[in-house]
Amino acid sequence: MVMSGQKTRLGCIAFSIFFLGGCSNWSTPQPVSPILQPLVSQAASAKEVIIPDSLIFGVAWLTPADDTMTLPERATEKLIHQIREHYSHPGLSWKVARVDPVTSVDLSTLQRLGQDQGATHMLIVAPTVQEITVSEKFGVPKSGFWLGSRTESQVFLEAVAIELKTGLPIFEAQGNGQASLEALEYGSFGQFPRIFRGVYAPGDGPIYFPEGGREDFLPHEVRVVASNDALARLLYKMDRLKTSTPS
Repeated sequence: MVMSGQKTRLGCIAFSIFFLGGCSNWSTPQPVSPILQPLVSQAASAKEVIIPDSLIFGVAWLTPADDTMTLPERATEKLIHQIREHYSHPGLSWKVARVDPVTSVDLSTLQRLGQDQGATHMLIVAPTVQEITVSEKFGVPKSGFWLGSRTESQVFLEAVAIELKTGLPIFEAQGNGQASLEALEYGSFGQFPRIFRGVYAPGDGPIYFPEGGREDFLPHEVRVVASNDALARLLYKMDRLKTSTPS
């Protein structure tokens, strides 16, 4: 039984070697929200600054423009909720008053928001989504190829902190995540979607099978997996901010 299981597993791994999904098609540099670009260019990296641990931050989630690719609304709400939850735990070096969606980073708008939140500083978070769909062939060369498609998603969460009194940027940090959705057409077996982290199919790594494997799986759902990783990386960098106790 053990030997049989090992042979089956090795056979599956060998078959996966013949998947010809192609290389990732990303050629653009890591994007930064154009609205945040002027602030980001003036800000130091989060790992290079020291902030007083008495600071109270508000968080402004910048809603992308209508003509840009966005996350599903429910995914955005989940990310905002996770930020609130993360900074509600005791023992963190700095506090977050509230998280509010905004459509502008105009200083007067942020200052009014800061007043409402009781915050002296504001952390502006802007999501950027890139996504492409490419065709791919897979299978064993001697037996012929099947067709499929792969949707590759990248989500970047750029954050920049500013002092509300002056509008000057203090630091910036970024988290990014990648995920892919393959819709593979297995001939008479029909289509089978699978989703995984990164843009390369894992040989023997974690694969996320959507609920109802034979049902349509919305392309933008792959962005949700990428956004979860992006937020985790951003929060990790923010948690490593050095703080000092004011004298």
